[in-house]
Amino acid sequence: MEGPQTKALADYLHALLTGSAVERLDVPEHRWQANMMLLNCVGQVIQRVNSHGKWLIFDFSHGVTWMCHPLAKSTWKVREPQTASPLRLAGDALEDPKRRRPGKPPLIHLVLRNRTEARLIGRPLFYILPTATIWRHAEFQPLGPDPLSAHFVAEYFLARLRAATGRPLAAALLDQTIVAGIGNQMKCEILFEAKLAPATRISDLFSSEMDALGGAVVRTMKRFYQFHASQLEGGRENRSFAVYDRAGEPCIECGGAIEVDRSAGDGHFTWYCPACQSGGHTARPGLFDAPQGP
Repeated sequence: MEGPQTKALADYLHALLTGSAVERLDVPEHRWQANMMLLNCVGQVIQRVNSHGKWLIFDFSHGVTWMCHPLAKSTWKVREPQTASPLRLAGDALEDPKRRRPGKPPLIHLVLRNRTEARLIGRPLFYILPTATIWRHAEFQPLGPDPLSAHFVAEYFLARLRAATGRPLAAALLDQTIVAGIGNQMKCEILFEAKLAPATRISDLFSSEMDALGGAVVRTMKRFYQFHASQLEGGRENRSFAVYDRAGEPCIECGGAIEVDRSAGDGHFTWYCPACQSGGHTARPGLFDAPQGP
């Protein structure tokens, strides 16, 4: 789950879960060593649900925070009182009567006093910490700025990016210490938006190209956030990528074939259009190079 999807989920959960106290928390005993800390949240109010990069942050009224990183196939599911179908507990497994087999037991099943239910399913990273200490936690402390934050400053992100002088853009944008929330999908779309080749070294970028990249990061992340937010509200618009996972297909702008770049050396592919994304990739003469003859 990348930054835009995480932010959309955080806003969705914030609207549904804040302001009502937790009435019940069900946690499978064999899954957690921190059951007592979780159960200590019963009777408390979720004051806010926020996000930073790929992390969800749940702040409780008694000064405790849940930090949740929804990895692949991990998410929160919510049922509002007016739409919830009956649920019952089968052992430590939550069973939905509409399903033929018992559902997989959630890691956390919470019920609020207003009867809203939320379930955390999958295998996320999950921490329970005092709210005042979360930004000192080893997972959070090194994180870069979040482009979807109201406090995002592009110059701060670009300063971190410039420090990664010898790295290709395809690798630098995935570094969560430079910018938080960008995964492989967003990386490909951002580079297409900025018209920059994935193999371009940071040191080869002009200032104008750096500025274009900063703008592309914000625009692309916000566009995909709006898409994911609309999906959570029942939207049916199909997600469309300009380049991601479209090898061999025609570019939406020039019609040329989309290709795959592997220059990052980190196991991630980067889909891009060689014709449109030539910025930063073309060799440039050095300052003291002799001019070429006719």
